[in-house]
Amino acid sequence: MSLSSEQDLTPVPVSVEAHFLKINQQRIELTCQGLSDRQAKFIELLPLLFHENNSSLPGYINDATPAGISEYATEQSTIKIAKSFFKDYKITRRARRIMDIHGMYFMGSSGSIAYNSKSDFDVWLLHSTSLDADAIDLVQQKAYAIEQWADKDLNLEVHFFVFSAEEFKHGVQQGLSSESSGSAQHYLLLDEFYRSSLLIAGKIPTWWLVPPEHEQNYDAYIEELTRQDKIKPSDSIDFGAVADIPASEFFGAAVWQLYKSIDSPYKSLMKLLLMEVYASEYPSISLLSKMFKDAVYQGVETLDDLDPYLMMYKKVEEYLMVRNQRERLELFRQCFYVKIKEPLSHEIKKTSWRRDLFKQVVLDWGWTQEQFKLMDAKNEWQIDMIAQ
Repeated sequence: MSLSSEQDLTPVPVSVEAHFLKINQQRIELTCQGLSDRQAKFIELLPLLFHENNSSLPGYINDATPAGISEYATEQSTIKIAKSFFKDYKITRRARRIMDIHGMYFMGSSGSIAYNSKSDFDVWLLHSTSLDADAIDLVQQKAYAIEQWADKDLNLEVHFFVFSAEEFKHGVQQGLSSESSGSAQHYLLLDEFYRSSLLIAGKIPTWWLVPPEHEQNYDAYIEELTRQDKIKPSDSIDFGAVADIPASEFFGAAVWQLYKSIDSPYKSLMKLLLMEVYASEYPSISLLSKMFKDAVYQGVETLDDLDPYLMMYKKVEEYLMVRNQRERLELFRQCFYVKIKEPLSHEIKKTSWRRDLFKQVVLDWGWTQEQFKLMDAKNEWQIDMIAQ
């Protein structure tokens, strides 16, 4: 598809990009509220660990390890944190002309109602395509060493996925295969990324710059804006469009979630139900990522209305209610309750935004105190109760 008129080529207003960044920062702050002080400081410190190749910082492999994050500048507060963590740390002052890391994103529940103190961090680390296999291996070694340090010193479970955006866009996802079943669900993974990811450091996603009404002609829109010098491709990371999901992905996603259910049955069942909703709308799917972008472009500011897990819950709930599938809706709500990990059967002295928001959600369910007690005692359930 091509674009022909100048009026179709109006770049995204600066205010919209600023709104994306504002939401992003607020969700990072919400994430930090669920962490200890030292763990929260790790969030600010994390980009520095990859921006510098410094032997006094965790993850150092050798002097040849690629480093430098695009658009990143070390703040004094970050330097102070680094010195408090690592007594021998001295900032690297030399100018770096080549940035080997283009972006760092949290992917998943971070900054949402589903994030809790036991949640892990999945980090997408996007490297330059100019890196050869040996250089990429060094970045992966460094990432693994930082995972080990975070686990041992901070009691944080962190997983890095190292790849390039260009490879991802063309369906090459080796670094993601263990988490996403590789290219079998490329677009579904991209849909989840666009609605849930948090930019920690580096370039913004190009997807932010494409208005919702141009999602179907994403590439042509970007191409024309670039040709007319209204945007620069080097200023953002292009993971590609997510306008149309091939029917084959639903089968691959369903099989993958059945496999994942061995370790995460409640989360997998929720995702399977979302796949069912998407499949029921095929080929004109109202993707959650598109709904999220619509809301941002319309200026929605309330984080509760932009929460990726609440958006998923509401979409599946509406689907089941319209079909009057009450038993399945009850099962879905039980899975959602377990996923949130916020026991409501008893009051606590120190509340949180997650707990307050969750209580608002469940008020409409009509659950009794006995049901809350039953759900909060799931570790004591017998097999016959689970099978019912």
